[in-house]
Amino acid sequence: MFRHPSCARLLLALALGLPARAARAQDQISGFVGFDWGTTRDAILARFGKPREDMQQDSLERISYVQGPDSGYLFGLVRGRGLVAGIRILPLPAGNRCGAAVQAAKDHLARQFGRLTPVETMTRDSSAGSCDGYKEWNVLWREASGNRVLLSVDNARHRLYVNYSSRLSPY
Repeated sequence: MFRHPSCARLLLALALGLPARAARAQDQISGFVGFDWGTTRDAILARFGKPREDMQQDSLERISYVQGPDSGYLFGLVRGRGLVAGIRILPLPAGNRCGAAVQAAKDHLARQFGRLTPVETMTRDSSAGSCDGYKEWNVLWREASGNRVLLSVDNARHRLYVNYSSRLSPY
């Protein structure tokens, strides 16, 4: 099943929490996993249910949900502004499948934000723990107003992070 390209795209879309249907390329990063920037805490709880963690400190709030051993969602909110940031955490396969997983995530985001030009930075590393020969691997999409999406590889934890942040984010 994982060898068929359309199945892999569907699974990646589901893992990222994005619609599986083809979307028109956008030039705006308007929110995180179907929530617009500014969405309230109550709206997130209504859709996702009781969080694993709900931490409030001063005007900042972090709500997290676990989907599996190495995957989940993290929402960042600011009192009076609502949702300002979010992180999608995904497991990253080891070995030669690592690079393919990063490329699939990168392609998915490129289709979603195809009107934005990503900036990719990579640092070579030949150690056994690297992802496709890279110690660091980041891809950044940034729109004119300052909203952004950062795809980054965490080799130490074998995770892929997709970090969405609005221009209002203190995170």
